[in-house]
Amino acid sequence: MATFAPLPARFSTIKKDLLRDMDVAPDVLQLAWKGVLKALEPRVQEIISQGGNIIPRISYRDIEAGLSESQKDTIRKTGVVVITGGIPKEVSNMITVLSSAIMRPNVLEQLKEALKWKLHIKDYIAANPVKGVTLL
Repeated sequence: MATFAPLPARFSTIKKDLLRDMDVAPDVLQLAWKGVLKALEPRVQEIISQGGNIIPRISYRDIEAGLSESQKDTIRKTGVVVITGGIPKEVSNMITVLSSAIMRPNVLEQLKEALKWKLHIKDYIAANPVKGVTLL
């Protein structure tokens, strides 16, 4: 189980001020929170048993055709949906290639270096013009 660092003291003050402003005793709030957790327990168990399959997946074509009431209800229940087929395969492949290139170590430094070379080349060409050739 994860361990968390204690919050700064100002959060304790904020909580106390909220309770005072709401005119709620801490034990009443704690009891209400326990009620929320108890009410959520069946849903938590459902999420644990289904794992990632609990998130509905629908195709973009289904959206274009119009979602069924069952699909809408499932989306409302989970509050999230994965939409497939919305991006053409060619574009998806390009995004995969680009994102993997961006994730390479030092890619930003390499791009900066490449841009410096480009500027040096442009400066060189500008300083050493060739008759009949223009720099774009």
